[in-house]
Amino acid sequence: MYSCFLFDLDNTLIISEPIIFASLNHVSQKYTGKVYTPDQIRGMYGPPESGMIAAIVKKDVLPEAIESFYQFYETHHQEHVQIISGMDEALKKLHAAGTSMAIITGKGRRSTETTLRLLGLRQFFAAMITGEDVKRWKPDPEPALLALHILRKSAADTLFMGDQLADLGCARSAGIHFAAALWESFQVERLVAEKPEWIFRKPDEFYVWIEREIELRIKNEK
Repeated sequence: MYSCFLFDLDNTLIISEPIIFASLNHVSQKYTGKVYTPDQIRGMYGPPESGMIAAIVKKDVLPEAIESFYQFYETHHQEHVQIISGMDEALKKLHAAGTSMAIITGKGRRSTETTLRLLGLRQFFAAMITGEDVKRWKPDPEPALLALHILRKSAADTLFMGDQLADLGCARSAGIHFAAALWESFQVERLVAEKPEWIFRKPDEFYVWIEREIELRIKNEK
């Protein structure tokens, strides 16, 4: 049983792309008159929201545009964001078993804190690594290595769960085991082709797996 779990946030623990799409298009329409498709916005993923916004608005309105993004994000959060069914129970199970957990996301710190607070998930995570906390984003190992440093855990005892190739690349380059969360991934075939250590197609599969692993840990401790 792994004693440490690192989780990607969007499309792994929560469904949140609708709020990202809506918030970014709110800003884009307001300052440029342009609307982006979901695939175009996904193509901007990597830097936190401030970096995405900087790529579409003029420099002189950037601070105002970023604030507009976050205000819209929080105001409309609950109508666009939800926990993936079963993942809250999985987090509770791991937390009750004394598992160290961290969030590793490309989102900005403000949006991440807003989401975890409004969904009641913040208490599960001893560390939160956002796109604003590192110089190099996933798939670089820096976010995962920073999480391990904060949690004082080793790569050998850690499992990173994510839904994108960038998550897998981050885990592997840091020497961490990887679990592919396929339930909301838009890179299913490419992830499976990389042959990660674990593949979970439904949250229920993950929950059953951690139940078994926790039981094994308890037996070993006896």
